[in-house]
Amino acid sequence: MSTCILHVGAAKTGTSSIQESLFYGLDDPRFRYVNLGHLNAGAFLDAVFHPNPEQYWYHRMRKWSAEEVRRRGQRLEARLRRVLRQCRASQVTPIISAERCWVAPDPLLERLGQLLADEGFSPRVIAYVRPAKSWIESAFQQVTKLDFMRLRFEDVIHRKEFLAKIHWADRLMTFERIFGPGSLTVRTFRKKDLASGCAVVDFCDTLGIRFDPKAVRRVNESLSLDAVRMFYAYNQFARALSPPSVAANELLELRLQGLQGEPFRFHSSVVEPLAGLILEQDRRMLDSHGLDLSEDLAASDAGACIRNESDLFEFRSAPLEWLGRVSGQPPIAEGSGEATARKVAMQMAAAMRRAHLGCRVEVLRRRVQFRLRWLRCGD
Repeated sequence: MSTCILHVGAAKTGTSSIQESLFYGLDDPRFRYVNLGHLNAGAFLDAVFHPNPEQYWYHRMRKWSAEEVRRRGQRLEARLRRVLRQCRASQVTPIISAERCWVAPDPLLERLGQLLADEGFSPRVIAYVRPAKSWIESAFQQVTKLDFMRLRFEDVIHRKEFLAKIHWADRLMTFERIFGPGSLTVRTFRKKDLASGCAVVDFCDTLGIRFDPKAVRRVNESLSLDAVRMFYAYNQFARALSPPSVAANELLELRLQGLQGEPFRFHSSVVEPLAGLILEQDRRMLDSHGLDLSEDLAASDAGACIRNESDLFEFRSAPLEWLGRVSGQPPIAEGSGEATARKVAMQMAAAMRRAHLGCRVEVLRRRVQFRLRWLRCGD
């Protein structure tokens, strides 16, 4: 059988950078990045393979009926089969990348595996994992930026759907069970373990893909500690009053990427209740895959780091002056606590309504660039 590369994540392991870099920069004729009009294959996997596709967040947002969702899934499945047949006929290796696979129900993965087999492909599954504390810090930033889960600080160690993703060993066993023994390649997402310190270069080197390092795209970059504090305050006290469009949220995130400062880190006391789970997962990953995910949980304790929710409500004068300029309002006085956080939240809402022209142009540029690339090379 022919081989299909199935990149399954996990989330927050450079997946967005891999996807965007391959979509725009893959120039090796032996490989084809399967997109069906989306950078991330997760945008169509649920429609095609989920046993209840109407539950997919995108379908709910669109308020499509079950019949409309069913027809969309049929169209996407037909397109996917056509692309796979073209790849097999021309002896090209398709690449499907979706961190959605990391949390997908087993029936979705089983149906995906069956379709690949029907079209003459066996999957080679590529997964990335990272040390647990650094993953928790990065994932907390992500859900804070997008407010997917209405995440409060206390949810970091209590909300099951948030922490289930770091059960690395269990999830990898599921992939091997569904896609077959020997199908899985696991890499560590840690700068010193990645080829050239880059997930994109590492992914391509692992698979023997010729890829120009100059074509690597940095996507979904981390925010500073001060930026996370501002987004968190906005989520808690203003987002429900004035929920943004996806575009407005993207614009504000672009602005906040320009707010430099100390990196966002948790104090070791935050993850201490998870120390047993982390040690157990680290041991299993070393035993089963030879990967060392150990880390010094207290490495950031001496610097600026978050111990509790009140630490997220501390606002210094320099970031507040920056927010005043972005929102077009008088800067808030340096302070801490809920009262100051509520003022920050209101200015964040004002900044979201008053997105800078440069950010608007950047969002438009990205969308036009995507459309032109898809018209030239899309499925």
